Formats: sequence, structure tokens, C-alpha cells
Amino acid sequence: MAGSLCWSAVAWWQGRHPDLLRARLLRIGFVAVGVGAAGMLLVAPSWGVAWLAVPFWMVAGVGMGLGFSSVAYLVLALSPAGAVGFNSAAAQMADQLSVATMVGAGGALLALLGAPAVALPVLIVLVVALAAYGGATAGRAAV
Repeated sequence: MAGSLCWSAVAWWQGRHPDLLRARLLRIGFVAVGVGAAGMLLVAPSWGVAWLAVPFWMVAGVGMGLGFSSVAYLVLALSPAGAVGFNSAAAQMADQLSVATMVGAGGALLALLGAPAVALPVLIVLVVALAAYGGATAGRAAV
């Protein structure tokens, strides 16, 4: 709940600041998602500290509020006039396929490794690696 409230609040905030550079917000969003996900490595193990989940998911929520909205803005801003519908539909499809892929990867890891305490840290490392890659390449999405 805390993560989703941060996501909504930051998306609302950045939507009221059209002068901000979206590629920069996208990079900051990727970094925040990576930090929030990496923090789950302190929560997921059996010795983990459960209350740390709230602040780390808040950081990840800030990242999603910045990143998700910036992607939508950049898709529309960088699309030629005749391709806006196609590109926005492709972005939505990529979003859904990404969610399905990560759910499938999590299920496969769970089946392969046998225990959530083992599979979850592996999945978290994958998410952090993807966030790091996104942060490193976000600058290419300049308007």
C-alpha cells in the first residue's frame, strides 16, 4: 500500500511539471526501483527484517511513479503523428508481456529452487540487474 501511494503521488507530482526532462526522470525511476528491489534482499531471507519492506517499497513506488509516467510521455512525444496509436499500443503490450514474463520467471525459479526463501533473492537480483540496465540506457530516450 505504501508503495502504491508513493507511485500515485509521484506520478501526480511529475505530471504537474511538464518542464522536467523525462529521460532524467526515467533514469531516476529505474535507479529508485533498483534500490527498492535491492532492499528486499534484507527482507526476503529467513533472517530478514520485515519492517524494512515498507520504506524500500516506498522507494520503489517513487521509482515507478517517475518511470512509468515518463515512459508513457516519451512514447507519445517521440512518436510520429501517424504512429502514436501503434506505439502506445505496443508500449501497453510490452508492459503486459513484461509482467507475465516476470511472473513466469518467478514461478519457474520457485519450481526449480524449491523454496521461496531461495527463489526470491534470485528473482530480486534479476530485477535489480534489469533496473540497472534501464538506468544505464535511459539517457537515450531524449526528447
